Amino acid sequence: MSPTETAEKASRLIAFGLRPKLRPAIDEEYGKLVSLYRADSHFRHITDAMAAGLRLRVIAADQSGLYLAAEDDSAFAYTLADFRRERGLSEVAGTAQRGLYGLIVVGIAAYYYPRAQHLVDERHPSASAADIDSFIRGVCDELRTRLGNQDPTFCTLDNEPAWWYYLRQRETSSGSDGRRGQRGTCPAVEKTLEVFAEYDLVQKVHTSQGLRYQAMERFRLQVARFAGNLLFDVLSDMRQRDRTPASEVS
Repeated sequence: MSPTETAEKASRLIAFGLRPKLRPAIDEEYGKLVSLYRADSHFRHITDAMAAGLRLRVIAADQSGLYLAAEDDSAFAYTLADFRRERGLSEVAGTAQRGLYGLIVVGIAAYYYPRAQHLVDERHPSASAADIDSFIRGVCDELRTRLGNQDPTFCTLDNEPAWWYYLRQRETSSGSDGRRGQRGTCPAVEKTLEVFAEYDLVQKVHTSQGLRYQAMERFRLQVARFAGNLLFDVLSDMRQRDRTPASEVS
């Protein structure tokens, strides 16, 4: 291939990788480019370099596709601000409310992958939104116990710790007709999982026990980047002591 052809094919592969729900098995060109990436070190080097220029990093390439991770300053980075905007949440929400969703994101990761080995071996645990909400609420309760069940001190509500804000929220709210409302921590977890499903990080599975969310390989690869993050490490440690295992779905 000429340098121009190589660059064009590399850019095409990156474009495919930015479409998380697309699979090489259903797109012939994508499949051929993934095979080329894995077999040709020169093409792989060019693709990696082009991705780096876009502040992207190739973290894996296999039969499921090209997995990309965006650096914080990448135009392709997905932020909590993007999440709030897409979900119609208030842009003037306080720090604690914004932190609540950050806590949920890390809590989901720790629930699915509490041990270092879980980030090495491919596995597909599943959980309901209620399972994860219960886990995060339990972590917050333990933090309160460690503080001697004393209310934390902070200057303003805007400085309220996310874990304390989480505890102050109801698990769910009920409408006047008795149906579950969209306010509360469990709906917030569910909204987050729905976003994850849109990006193929989890897959929705309907079971006799209700809706569950199965973690996908793309999520495991992304979570591996949390390793060494203090909040993730703390939640993972507490998750390891939780006796409720995430179900494995084959």
